[in-house]
Amino acid sequence: MARFVSVGGDCQAGLRVSAMNPGGVHHFFDWLAISIQSTIRLIESDFRDFLTWENLHPIYNGEILAGVIDTQLRVEFAHDFSGFTREECDSARARYELRARWFRELFEEDEPAPYFVRRWHPRDGADDEASAIRLFKLLRAKRRDISFLYLHKDPTRGELVSGAYRSAYLPPPTSEDWMGNEDAWNYMLKDFAVRPLADVQAPIMKLNMPRFA
Repeated sequence: MARFVSVGGDCQAGLRVSAMNPGGVHHFFDWLAISIQSTIRLIESDFRDFLTWENLHPIYNGEILAGVIDTQLRVEFAHDFSGFTREECDSARARYELRARWFRELFEEDEPAPYFVRRWHPRDGADDEASAIRLFKLLRAKRRDISFLYLHKDPTRGELVSGAYRSAYLPPPTSEDWMGNEDAWNYMLKDFAVRPLADVQAPIMKLNMPRFA
């Protein structure tokens, strides 16, 4: 069974991916709303300056704290703060320092090869596929036997397979289904991601992928 690890861009990906793994371990990016560019920046910097108090700004819905944003790294925290205090920041930082250590351990040779999964984020931009490939290459430079799945929001692209890199269209969530379409996620992680394919030099495009209600 593949060892799936989310690399963003929000908690929907984290919840769906972690459900595929035994033990229920959550990884660094599982609970973050983060663009692919900020994801690359964090990994390249080895998570330096993450959760620095001076960079944090609270987001309120009336008098209720709805989340916190790192204005420097452009990372949104919707699940890590019950109050906007230094103590809450220190507690969150301690958790993420541990998750950063676990993330580094994924690239050790005696660990099972990870299969990274990235779901689109609204700030990924028009060149999101190019950015996803850049993220894949960054991770692959740390360990050659990784695999990578990028789930984008463009239904005209269909499926793409190029070596250890794959991408496909994931339908957006609805107001009744904020975790996304379960059938679509099951197809992506249980079929498309692990489907054996012949070794090819050129990307394979498949535009007639299943339709999900």
